[in-house]
Amino acid sequence: MDKPDGYRLQETQIELEEATGQLQKAHQLQSDDPAIHIRLGQMALLSDRPEGAPEYFERSRSREGFTALALYGLGRSASLRGDDAAAMELYKAALELEPEAAEIHQQMGLTYRKLGDLDAAREHLSKQASGSLTFPDPLMSSLKGDFSRSHLFAGLEAQSTGRWEDAVAEYRAAVDEDPANGVNHKILADALEKSGDLDSAIEEYRLAATLLPSDAMVRVQLSKALVTRDGVSDEAMDLFLRAVELAPGLEEARKGLATVLLHQQRFEEALEQLDASLEIDPADPGARLLRARALAAVGRESEARLDLESILADQAEALEATLDLAALEARQGEFDSAIKRLEGLLESADDEGSRAILNFELGGLKQLAGDDEAALRYYDKAIEQAPELRDAQFNRAVSLGRLGRQEEAEEQLRQVLEIDPQDERSYLALAQALAGRGQFADSREVLRDGLEELVESRQLMAAMIQLLLASPDGEVRDAAAAVLLAARLHEVDPSIQNGAMAAAALGAAGRSSEAAEWQARVLRQAEAASWPEDQLQRMRSDLALYRQRAGGG
Repeated sequence: MDKPDGYRLQETQIELEEATGQLQKAHQLQSDDPAIHIRLGQMALLSDRPEGAPEYFERSRSREGFTALALYGLGRSASLRGDDAAAMELYKAALELEPEAAEIHQQMGLTYRKLGDLDAAREHLSKQASGSLTFPDPLMSSLKGDFSRSHLFAGLEAQSTGRWEDAVAEYRAAVDEDPANGVNHKILADALEKSGDLDSAIEEYRLAATLLPSDAMVRVQLSKALVTRDGVSDEAMDLFLRAVELAPGLEEARKGLATVLLHQQRFEEALEQLDASLEIDPADPGARLLRARALAAVGRESEARLDLESILADQAEALEATLDLAALEARQGEFDSAIKRLEGLLESADDEGSRAILNFELGGLKQLAGDDEAALRYYDKAIEQAPELRDAQFNRAVSLGRLGRQEEAEEQLRQVLEIDPQDERSYLALAQALAGRGQFADSREVLRDGLEELVESRQLMAAMIQLLLASPDGEVRDAAAAVLLAARLHEVDPSIQNGAMAAAALGAAGRSSEAAEWQARVLRQAEAASWPEDQLQRMRSDLALYRQRAGGG
């Protein structure tokens, strides 16, 4: 029998259109094969034409070994078209055949929640099911040994044994042989990314995206790589949006888009994408975790808690879900419960990284509860396990300061700055601590060091200006220097507050006419922005003082 050679490789790479075409060729050769019907239905759900999926699932519904999966696929189809009641009946029928299938319980839980039955949703989402839906697929099995010793296959072999350098070399040879083949560029890009060469991977992903204009997954991969290298950007957002447009049923596209939306604090839009993502893969712990965070961000904390408890019911030692649930409990004032939860996971954590994170978070909870002595004990353990954990060192300095151990706090902050010379908050905290002990010259030096590292830091500039204007130490006060720095700050951030600070610096330097001009301008801006009356009155008083000093009445 002729076999579609690209079937396995293309499906593995989620080349939806090409893989579907190869499956359809296989279907022509074996039109009665229920495994092919199931795969065509699954791929239809992933595509922008999910309405074609039910036809394929119906063809497998009566075949032994395929009924439960066909019913489940029909349920997903009904859910995608908005018929949740019909979807529920199909899921129930599938569950009777496969009562331990985790994906059925997850989908039923999500559907019950949409139907408003939260008790039933909780029951199914917390179900610790051990099974999954599988089906016999002889065609796929027969193809596993059917590849020639091509560069792609040699690359796959190298990749499977962790020989990334060899894999990249083989995939690059495949690209050189057929540079117009976008799939080859995509496979090479993936290997480059996994081998740590992110810049080269991005270059190959871009080429693949150009050669594969209808490929959603390559846009997801390119966007993720860009976010890893450059952070969230408009380009990453556009790529995720295009991927969702190309393949509305591609879970990775919706989850990636949701991640960007969460970063932009567009929580309701993120929830919409995550709900759609979980319709596709209800068991995805990453999407469930992101959904819980989005729910908490919009104030739907009881639902967020349900999602987190569901994740932990499936995986009791899931670190991020445990941390998120503990944080949610702490926000609701349940400090004892949050601490007990983290301490329980700490007892079973078997790697130093996880233990460091848990000790750090426990230190934070103790700090929030006002127990700085206990917080220090946890921070000490976290620092011992992860000396580079600067957040633990910074928070330790905060607790030391609150306990009155100022010199130790200052030394701790200096250690943070040794780890990260661009830690803005440590410069500010150290300068403030030194000023609080009357060491104004040392405070000025710390701020100076900070501004050498962070030339455009608005907070460091503002702190330095205030010190130069208001220091009780006459040798530190320097109004002329404050004027220059205030002008620079206003250039970086022309806000009303910074304009008023520039006016104050000019006034302190004896340049009262200029100070009055600045103050009049920022007062007009504040009035136009409807600032509170008490603040406007203070600004008017300052303006009157500058004018009086300038001899303007």
